[in-house]
Amino acid sequence: MGTMNFDDFTDLENREKEEEQDALDTVVPPADIVAFTEQRSCADLYRMCQKGQIDLYPDFQRGEVWKNRAQTLFVDSMIKQLPIPSMCISLDVHSQKRYVIDGLQRITTICKFLGDNDWKLSQIDDVDDRISGKKKVEIELNSPDIIDIVENLTIPVTVLRCDYSKASHMQYLFQIFYRLNSGGNKLYNQEIRNCIFQGNFNTLLKDLARSPDWLNANHLTKEKVETSRFNNEERILRFFAFYYDLDRYKGKLASFLNDFMRSHKDLTENVKNEYASLLSRSLKVAMEIEKLSTSKNVFEAVLIGIAANISALETKGADVINKLYKDIEGDKNFSEEALKEGLGSLEKVQNRINAAKIIFARG
Repeated sequence: MGTMNFDDFTDLENREKEEEQDALDTVVPPADIVAFTEQRSCADLYRMCQKGQIDLYPDFQRGEVWKNRAQTLFVDSMIKQLPIPSMCISLDVHSQKRYVIDGLQRITTICKFLGDNDWKLSQIDDVDDRISGKKKVEIELNSPDIIDIVENLTIPVTVLRCDYSKASHMQYLFQIFYRLNSGGNKLYNQEIRNCIFQGNFNTLLKDLARSPDWLNANHLTKEKVETSRFNNEERILRFFAFYYDLDRYKGKLASFLNDFMRSHKDLTENVKNEYASLLSRSLKVAMEIEKLSTSKNVFEAVLIGIAANISALETKGADVINKLYKDIEGDKNFSEEALKEGLGSLEKVQNRINAAKIIFARG
């Protein structure tokens, strides 16, 4: 059996270039989205988080959460009443739940300071002596006025009142996420989807990326998946989206994957099992290939071609599977020239996947 090496897939520089080339068209704000600004005290924000009215998405951390020092400096800024950047929150008209678009670390720090009595702030020279190196419980006991200052401090919050069931609203939110996080610690597209398309399908993607079949096929560990910044989840999403909805692809990958995640957000248990089984069975057949290319585009097409013919291919031996793969390697759609550039174009995606389906149908 061969092994599929996904090191090429986790190269962050290549991933950034791909996402820049796949940038969304400018999305005009839907006319029925209402945007307004409100002033919220830190006490308000803490209370809303405690009641579950603001969803902080605890699984949306990227390994870039503020360290204790940064949190301490932010608390010090609040105490000194320095200017605090505004936050951005979306409000779902159906659930009335608020989702943090920009300001996650600030709100998290506020909640930590007001709610965690055991939290010990970092000792920093230019931070107020009353909090530097102190535990929250000490601060509350010795300097209760500091707690009052933070609780009463107001922060401007931009609220986007949206309908999470509408594709146009979700595309708009996706672009806002993308723009607000395009700086030094920018989010990748799948990290954004993980935040705004929460549901059974999103959970399934994360489970499959950590499943024994996926890990064994790619010689991955769960720890490596955790640090891949949703790269594996996106590869699996691409597999399902192109397998089930290739006819809907118009050459705009980000929008295509967004639409697929939105429309499949709340999968039934039966459909979840069907999806999981299809991926698992396809991976097992693909593992019979002795020298499967590490190119994500070749792998993607091969896996979809196998999935489209899975029942027949499962009864074939490794020699048949490898012979069919040789035909893939000799096909013009998988030539070095064809795989040079423009790989996400409508024509190239359709040609690769359809060619793989036809070749594996010969089995």
